[in-house]
Amino acid sequence: MEAYVRERFEPTCDPVITHSVMRVCRLMHDSINALSVDDQVRAIGSLISNGLIRAVSFGSDLEQQLAFLVECRAAFYNIDPVLKHLVHSVNHVAAQLHWTAAQSGSRSRRTASFARACAAYAFITIPSLNGVFHRLSLYLESGQVTPFITEPRSSTDVLLQYY
Repeated sequence: MEAYVRERFEPTCDPVITHSVMRVCRLMHDSINALSVDDQVRAIGSLISNGLIRAVSFGSDLEQQLAFLVECRAAFYNIDPVLKHLVHSVNHVAAQLHWTAAQSGSRSRRTASFARACAAYAFITIPSLNGVFHRLSLYLESGQVTPFITEPRSSTDVLLQYY
């Protein structure tokens, strides 16, 4: 996996490569148990974040990117650095949505629904993190992204009020 991370230069959307790397990352995740050392968990989290999450990009297909992030959250629920990276990634997807909608000048119900799905992803994922300061910074980051893509009152206030 380390060799793949070192040699990979461009993101991929190839389903065979994505599935293979996902399988390897799941095996690494499943090797973590109660006796695992923090450094080992941190190293595996770094490999998963750099080797899988950053390596897979579906370009302008934001729905497929969000579906991939949801699959990653379900597979790697046990590693905090991976969950933090997933929240950053979904906030990036939400920012891409805002940029795309601003460029095309069209905001539809579908765009608003997708934006709420991104906010819900963050709202569900952030409480599962252990570090209080990490949760706070991710709540603030998500709160800064959501006003641009949804009605300012709905998702942002709920997100920040929860914490």
